[in-house]
Amino acid sequence: MNAKEIEVGFLEVVGNAVLVDEKKRHDDLDKLFKAMQISIFYQRQYHLQRNATEEQLKCIQSYGVLVYQRETTIYIMHFKGGLHIVDILTNFIIPDSADQAYVLAEIMEKVYFFKSRVMDYYQKLQKISRNVQNYIPSNEIPVKASPSKRAKTKYC
Repeated sequence: MNAKEIEVGFLEVVGNAVLVDEKKRHDDLDKLFKAMQISIFYQRQYHLQRNATEEQLKCIQSYGVLVYQRETTIYIMHFKGGLHIVDILTNFIIPDSADQAYVLAEIMEKVYFFKSRVMDYYQKLQKISRNVQNYIPSNEIPVKASPSKRAKTKYC
């Protein structure tokens, strides 16, 4: 009813829980990091256009989730001193048998921790967004995303 849609940032999820393909895993990780860089770029642009200061933009970050077979890894990226710094926020392996079911409680804690981080980040962005001003264009250029694999395929 009185909902207000606000973009927090991008959350990219890539991977395959079935295939065993290390090259695809590395390609997915590369794609994930590019998407996270693009997210940071657009978040920075959004706030810079509203006259946010560099000090306020120190909290800008993006998240990514890589799924490879039963392992899920959640990454967080920060932009510090012109560099994109990536950390593993958390990771877990989904159990594949009943005798490993005890791990589910730990997985739920990790997912809840991730959700809490996103909620805290949203609150930080709200503080920046309150300073909405006039539009000021920027000369920064985003990272180029890789073309899709379908675009490379030629059909005869």
